[in-house]
Amino acid sequence: MGVILVSLGVYFLWRNEKLNLFLLYLASYLIVPSNQYIESILGVFIFGIDIRNLLTVMLLVLLILDLGKSVIKIKKLSFYYVLVTISIIIIYYLLGYANENEFVFLDFKIYLNLVILYFIISQVIKDKEDIKKVMNSLIFFGLLYALVVIYIYTFHQNDLPTIYGDRLYSWWGKRIYFTNNSFLIISTFLATYLMFKGEKRFYHILVIISGLTAILMSQTKTLIIVVLINYILMFLISFIIQIKNSEVKLKLLFLSPFLAILISFITLVTYFHVKENADGLLFNVIERFSDDGESLTVRNITNNIYFSSILNNPLGQGLGKELVLYDVNGSIASSSLFIDNAFITVGIKAGIVGMLLLLILVCRMEFNILKIYLISGKTIDLLLLFIHITFLIIIAIMNAQILYSPSISLLYITMYVLINRRKQLYLAKINQNTMNYE
Repeated sequence: MGVILVSLGVYFLWRNEKLNLFLLYLASYLIVPSNQYIESILGVFIFGIDIRNLLTVMLLVLLILDLGKSVIKIKKLSFYYVLVTISIIIIYYLLGYANENEFVFLDFKIYLNLVILYFIISQVIKDKEDIKKVMNSLIFFGLLYALVVIYIYTFHQNDLPTIYGDRLYSWWGKRIYFTNNSFLIISTFLATYLMFKGEKRFYHILVIISGLTAILMSQTKTLIIVVLINYILMFLISFIIQIKNSEVKLKLLFLSPFLAILISFITLVTYFHVKENADGLLFNVIERFSDDGESLTVRNITNNIYFSSILNNPLGQGLGKELVLYDVNGSIASSSLFIDNAFITVGIKAGIVGMLLLLILVCRMEFNILKIYLISGKTIDLLLLFIHITFLIIIAIMNAQILYSPSISLLYITMYVLINRRKQLYLAKINQNTMNYE
């Protein structure tokens, strides 16, 4: 796979196709499960080098070559935010280095990479056609990733101890758990919206069914609950809008595929249950929902301990600070680069300032979505207001994926740029109409 990525990357580099090169880079993270064993088997690493880093370099080369042709435009507000973020990263890197924090270099690399990715993506996605192409690609990548999950669940359950490693297998068991699973929230949402619009209905139904099946196979309670909430919200909001507009035909158009998806999904789950009886998928999912909630208790204990630590030291302890996961009895269970809460993780390392920067980022995203909806009045933007919040629950509150999962952090930055670019295009259109009117 590494050879294919390099070959395609060089081809797009030669043809100066920045967007296609970026989509190749995006696909390499979203389709391939975030798992070192699987990445090694697929040849993502060649001579110990992650080939995807070479794709990043290629994108930077194209942007540098473009410097002579056009001026790179960055809005003042975004420029100041990025400048402050880089300054904070450097300051807390120096603090972490002074404190001899174990993961200081790794943390510095992760946060600096996020800034570089934002710069690259903001220069690659420019117009309406770029936005549409990226959104359609996200749906397609979601389908491919879901099929990968289904394939692993069906044919490689016995290999899970090797794939996860002994410690993670003892936690996850037969669950098909990769951080990419959170991506399915977005891909199924986009596919559902386009299906309701009547675009490539059978294709989008396939994306939805495979995505929901993969989510069930993950057996992740929070993820399943969030997806159910999202679909209930999508149904209610769309139904209310259609009733308000008295569009009877559209209501039938909406209900038919929705019921088809629901029936197909129930049939699929029942099939797995009947086929495997007590060891089936449905049985395992029910078991997950009927456990004693120990994982949530452990997460709450860890979060409370570190939140108290932030209050005692609001300036932070520097990048690379080793964080530990506490057991139910308060003893240390394991150590890591982060804990299952992005805000608290950042707070421990970069203090209240770091938490504030992350809060500004996610709030600005929500504000931009709201602004787009107020301008466009489109149902997708109204739905996205709620989907974004539930997505954040998964990737920033129940996990730290927004920062520490390469696939999800890349996805979130991409979404941020997409939303920001849509807002800019809408505002430019309004200004143009105003000038024409005058």
